[in-house]
Amino acid sequence: MERLRRLPKFSALFTRVAVTERVGNTVRVSAEISIMGRKTSRIEKHVLTPPEQVLVSGETEGATNTTVWKFEPIPEGTLVTAVLEAEPKGLTRVLGPLAKLQVQRSLREWLRGLAKYVETK
Repeated sequence: MERLRRLPKFSALFTRVAVTERVGNTVRVSAEISIMGRKTSRIEKHVLTPPEQVLVSGETEGATNTTVWKFEPIPEGTLVTAVLEAEPKGLTRVLGPLAKLQVQRSLREWLRGLAKYVETK
């Protein structure tokens, strides 16, 4: 397992990340995330299609999800978009709209943090 020693600190969402497998354009990751002050484990599969797309499939105890990240060159730099589809399960399903709002908020904060981090480099 390859532990990421220099995980960028622009977001408090991921508290631990380790690469568990690399095969071709696919990377599998084991992570710990913090949502609403509660830590939980997360497993992800990243399929990289450079330079324009990354497909991330992930699972936590409360949901499975797929996110398609697209990168598009624009005059100001690079436009990053993320389209997230989630299937809540267990308690997360009961929380429904509240859980959806929290996920949307987390994704927006993560994107803002990424933009700020990249712009300072």
